[in-house]
Amino acid sequence: MPEDAHTALYVDAQRRIEAQLAELTQAVTTLVRVEERQAQQQRRLDVIEAQAAEQAKATSALKAELSAWVNRGIGLWGAVMALWAFLNSPAIRQLIGS
Repeated sequence: MPEDAHTALYVDAQRRIEAQLAELTQAVTTLVRVEERQAQQQRRLDVIEAQAAEQAKATSALKAELSAWVNRGIGLWGAVMALWAFLNSPAIRQLIGS
């Protein structure tokens, strides 16, 4: 094989390698960008999950407090009704003279 043919093959092989290296570099760059985007999205999801957990905790505390107030109201209503029934009983009406 003549010397010029070897040089041409060498130059052609070098160009193909450079082209493949450029494609590989582009693929790696794209992969790095995708990984960075996924990491950023994961950080955002972590923040959202933490906020959701805080909201759930606050909602649970609010439900417990509301339930306590409802129970107090029911107890007070029961006491008022018992007092009203007591005051409207015939024996008590005779005692107070109404």
